[in-house]
Amino acid sequence: MNKLKVGWIGAGGIGRHLAASAKPVEEIEIAGFADVERAAAEKAANDFGAALYDDWQSLLKEESIQAVVIATPPFAHLDQVMSALMAKKHVFCEKPLALSVADCETMIQAADQANKTFMVGQVLRLFPLFYKSKEILDSGILGKPQSLFIRRAGLAIELFSQGWRAKRELGGGLILETNVHELDYARWIAGEVQQVCVLGRHDSRLGDYEGFWQGLFWFDTGVTGAIESSLIDPLGEYSVRIQCEKGSLTHGGFGGSLRWKTYDGQEGAVEAKDVGTPDPYTWELRAFARHVMFGEPMPFDARDGRQAVALGCACIESLDQGGAMVKVN
Repeated sequence: MNKLKVGWIGAGGIGRHLAASAKPVEEIEIAGFADVERAAAEKAANDFGAALYDDWQSLLKEESIQAVVIATPPFAHLDQVMSALMAKKHVFCEKPLALSVADCETMIQAADQANKTFMVGQVLRLFPLFYKSKEILDSGILGKPQSLFIRRAGLAIELFSQGWRAKRELGGGLILETNVHELDYARWIAGEVQQVCVLGRHDSRLGDYEGFWQGLFWFDTGVTGAIESSLIDPLGEYSVRIQCEKGSLTHGGFGGSLRWKTYDGQEGAVEAKDVGTPDPYTWELRAFARHVMFGEPMPFDARDGRQAVALGCACIESLDQGGAMVKVN
């Protein structure tokens, strides 16, 4: 089988994780690495048997590289994505796609004009319980969703108080850097959001953005929703509950179990380890490669990334305005 030759821009934690996840993908050849931290790129190149590039611009000049994985901080995405598309590369970009809707639209338009695949890593959809929840809802056994609640809480002060994550203008804060996943999952389940109302509080230990927030969401399907998230909760919890016309469903997010029950007594349960889906990161990268090579459908694309960013930006606007009702662009 011919392989898609893919270069990595970014060899930090997520870049290395994506490379390790791509290693078993028979459609992908890991062709090279570039990173502003040369030592990180050199180590990744050695570990994965790939070429080392002095900088990402040099990597993009390599004609044999057909696609790139961009695994850099959010503030760098616009320049790197646009440069990659100008160099005629297909692009897989880590989330969030950008820190503004305008930047997302600029990149999507460029990808359309270049006729190149453009995918964003909204990988939460592919984790076992999230994927299984959508499968059950789509079966119709619970009827249409009516409301949803998602809670993601943990303690991550050290991680989010240093480097680019400590500034919203560089990383997007809690909402765009982390909860862009939950926002994407919510719209996947319930449709596009019309307006939001968000309250929260900044935390000086984290930088210039929210340490926790709570938001209400009104979907164009008539569903109402709530999301709560925290970086300063030492107990921690992940939970999802979806109320439907004929019953309800709940699951533990990244682990634990999923349970559902109808009003007439039908019910089911499954553990995350028993769902049987592939590794989520391997799955998304294989889907990216197979779309480029064979035109197979992707589970999500850059337009999904754009919608998640639009929703996140509306949440931030509402939060900064003390809970004002904000429409989603």
